[in-house]
Amino acid sequence: GVFDEDNPTSENWINVMTARMPATESLKDTCSRVLPIIRYGLSPRILRGETVLISAHANTIRSLLYHLDDKVTKEGMKGVKIPSAKPFIMTFEGGGGG
Repeated sequence: GVFDEDNPTSENWINVMTARMPATESLKDTCSRVLPIIRYGLSPRILRGETVLISAHANTIRSLLYHLDDKVTKEGMKGVKIPSAKPFIMTFEGGGGG
């Protein structure tokens, strides 16, 4: 097939996107990827007192916790256990997070 940016199902588009994806992602990579989402997406909503629902992989949740919870340290975040398919609720007092 012909590469068509407007058709994400075209075989060449899928091959190009697959080639750009890393084979693995470290916790450090995940933290770097998640930071702009926190800064520009989540934090403003949390500060406004909105309820935010996040569905994510364990390393993404660890990264969120690291940036939002002052008690989670860089050294300790690897040890944070994130259970599968179990809701995790975080609340913030005063409309703001850490």
